[in-house]
Amino acid sequence: MTRIIITASFVATLFIAFSLPAFAGDTRPASCDTYAQSGPVFHVIAPPDAQRVTAYFPFGMIRKMQLDEIRGRWSTRVLASRQVPEGTYIVRVLIEDAKGGVEFQSVKYLVDHTQPEFDIHAPQATYGGELLPVEVDAFEPAQRVYAYVVGNPKKHFHFSLDPNTGTYKAMIEMPEQFRKEKIAVRVVVLDRAGNYLLRSMDVHDLDLLEEYGMWSE
Repeated sequence: MTRIIITASFVATLFIAFSLPAFAGDTRPASCDTYAQSGPVFHVIAPPDAQRVTAYFPFGMIRKMQLDEIRGRWSTRVLASRQVPEGTYIVRVLIEDAKGGVEFQSVKYLVDHTQPEFDIHAPQATYGGELLPVEVDAFEPAQRVYAYVVGNPKKHFHFSLDPNTGTYKAMIEMPEQFRKEKIAVRVVVLDRAGNYLLRSMDVHDLDLLEEYGMWSE
């Protein structure tokens, strides 16, 4: 059976903090990644012997980064207010190793207030009464992830973290019969800062699609 994967998005939010200090004695030219990161989580790849990684944002934010062992990179939450103009900024990253050596990286960061905070991967259609596999790729560690079928908001389906992929997975029980050609499933992510992020996705009636020849095996 052919499965089509959908990707959902949500609006990211940003906030401003402290002023950016100068890097005394750092005279090496800045080199930037060829792409611009965006969204509420900023990440870099550091050498294996890195002990501390700190990011200095030009709009007045300093963040000590944490090692994400699953994805093999250092990351930090980036929150800036909507007063920060959208655009591409150069972030200076200080990397310290166990022997006291330091290295600087310059990484592009895109402030875009419409970037997603999590992606949803799931089949677009299924039969009534089946369990729908849903995977949520949160761009930062989540405190809680759950979903519910619109029309039955009290029945929550809770997601579990897959330690091998860093994503959250659950099986969502579909109604025995679709009242219309599709139903809406809402996925809710609660981040560690206590913010709720919600996204809806449509799941189509596979019986109906096959009846009208709109689905291929």
